[in-house]
Amino acid sequence: MMDKNIKILIVGAGPVGLTLHHFLKKEGFSRVRHIDKSLTMTQESRAIGIHSFTLEVILGELGFKEEFKKRGNVVQRLQFEEKGQILQTIELPRFICSIPQNITEEILNGGIEVQRGIECVYVDELGNARLKRQDQLIEEDQYDLILGADGTHSLVRQMVGIEFKGKSYPQTWSLKDVQFDHPPTPINTGSIQLYENGILLFMMATGPKTFRVFSNSPDCEKYLPKDICVVSTYWSANYHVHCRLASTYMKGKCIILGDAAHTSSPVGGTGMNSGMEDAYLFVKSLAKQDIHSWNQQRHRYEKTLLFWTDLIYRFMTKQGIIWQYMRRFVLKYVLSLKFLQRRFFHLFSRPR
Repeated sequence: MMDKNIKILIVGAGPVGLTLHHFLKKEGFSRVRHIDKSLTMTQESRAIGIHSFTLEVILGELGFKEEFKKRGNVVQRLQFEEKGQILQTIELPRFICSIPQNITEEILNGGIEVQRGIECVYVDELGNARLKRQDQLIEEDQYDLILGADGTHSLVRQMVGIEFKGKSYPQTWSLKDVQFDHPPTPINTGSIQLYENGILLFMMATGPKTFRVFSNSPDCEKYLPKDICVVSTYWSANYHVHCRLASTYMKGKCIILGDAAHTSSPVGGTGMNSGMEDAYLFVKSLAKQDIHSWNQQRHRYEKTLLFWTDLIYRFMTKQGIIWQYMRRFVLKYVLSLKFLQRRFFHLFSRPR
């Protein structure tokens, strides 16, 4: 029988770390210490899309489903457009809940304790950890498990020497959270605009009046439809996207999850969802004393997922008139087949 009294350290208090903590508590693991180097929760909206499996099963099991649905925006269809012409409208088999990450973290912070202002500066495979407080005081301790939910630049991953192979895409992305003078689409419809030279513009409502706009160009506002005007900008950022996968998710007593283990392009909105699925399935496997199977299954699933997100990303952003016509043909005719729409959606929204 699994010893629920093992000593566990969680590093990182984003959605993945918070999900981990809740499920460990739910399964009866009583000695969990949870740290984050930031003094406050995330203030920016960051990741916004929560797939229905994450909401209905993972967050539903924790009792948060209704609050997420109440505070988020339900997106039921995706609309692809080019030069003002609608190429395809996909009715989603299951909805997406569009909700800013700062609200996600605010909800998930309830009922658990996170020790903030504590940075993990060293770990090893034996479970040894060195933590630094804001007052520079160093403390050392040993844990039965160290769970790294500490993002793309994961110290846990680096310290134990897990490779993080892959590539960075050359495009500079931009995003803005804005209020328009009038909604460009119904708030239950996400819009994907296609432009020449492989430029894409995404728009999705995060509330009755607020929209997330992002593009694989340095200035997403430049590609907004001419008939709408930005009234207010709440947050903006430029960033690069990557396609990387850790060689393993566990080494000794250290486990990595979420962005620490895998990162991909925004295609399919899989990033935060697959990280929360990592956490959910890890704790289930831990309770069954079968984390080695979890490692193999999640790694295999993420490898397949990254293959498809990379393939679709490259197809959608290739430059040239031939690629432009190919995209138009696929979106207008191939994706008109309902069974392909379902397969396309389930590829990104159904965990393995």
